[in-house]
Amino acid sequence: MRCTNCNDTPCQEKDCSCGLYLNSDCINNVKAVFNCLNIETGLDLTQTLEAMDEALCERFESITNYFTLINTGIGAEVYKGVNLLGQKEIRKINTVGDLITVTQNTLDISISIDEDELTTFIQDNQLTVVIQNVGDGADILKTPATAGNETTYSLKSLKSENLGNGEAVFEGLQENTNDINFRFKSLKSNTLTISSDEEHVYIEQPENRPKCLFCSFFVQFGNDGVFKNISQKIMVIQLIFSGKTKQKTQDSGVKKVDLR
Repeated sequence: MRCTNCNDTPCQEKDCSCGLYLNSDCINNVKAVFNCLNIETGLDLTQTLEAMDEALCERFESITNYFTLINTGIGAEVYKGVNLLGQKEIRKINTVGDLITVTQNTLDISISIDEDELTTFIQDNQLTVVIQNVGDGADILKTPATAGNETTYSLKSLKSENLGNGEAVFEGLQENTNDINFRFKSLKSNTLTISSDEEHVYIEQPENRPKCLFCSFFVQFGNDGVFKNISQKIMVIQLIFSGKTKQKTQDSGVKKVDLR
């Protein structure tokens, strides 16, 4: 390798290559003092460099472990990890859509719901529920009652009642898990014919049955010519079977009134 030595007059080129090559093992008794790394003096250069590498690695590892961050729980991980420079990396928080807002403050981050956007979203996507009475029957649904944000739809209870003094036809209500049964007694007769269609029930006298007619009755008067009480008005019933008459009368004082 040639170089110019301008200390000579005139300047002359000379050979500037090293005449002697040494490795680090040949440099003995390093006198430098390493107070921070705590490396002893008097070592050769190779030993000194190896001690420096070990001390630096231990210090870097201890610093890394001291500032350890971990993700806990089962949610999304905010802490990403350590990069090649030893820096702790934390993921940013972003939002999708307009319902949730993220605001970076001086000391914290605020995550909130935009109430105006939420109201608009509900109005655009809500399902409308309509409950009403239909048909011509009695209303089961009562007038809805609203208190604050809660609306209560009340239904009337079902109950049964047989009217009059005759034999009860309606048996009652049977409440099941998923429905309510209205129980009615079936009509049955040993002498009459009972039939029905989709809208009516027919109770008829068989055509081959002997006719039974209320042909005449007797009325009893008192001595003053006035009817006695109603239980004593009809005293005899005349039944006609195939043209034959059977009569049952009571004591005297009875006048016959024939309506035929």
